[in-house]
Amino acid sequence: MCLLEQDTVNAHVGQLKSQNWQAFQVRFEVEDLEWVFVHGKGVKEVESMSEVVKDIEGNKQKEAFLKAVGVK
Repeated sequence: MCLLEQDTVNAHVGQLKSQNWQAFQVRFEVEDLEWVFVHGKGVKEVESMSEVVKDIEGNKQKEAFLKAVGVK
């Protein structure tokens, strides 16, 4: 993830945390982990979580994603 995208994600997480959501929690946070997607770099709009999983390259990242969203 490029620095600009990382800054955007961090800003969004900070905004969500400031809204005092009762059940909000960060489920997965790792620095310096490079996620590789089939579509390459950048943002791609999808319609379902299964599309996200299909697009993640690497079993370790797929497992981490599924655990973070509560599937596994």
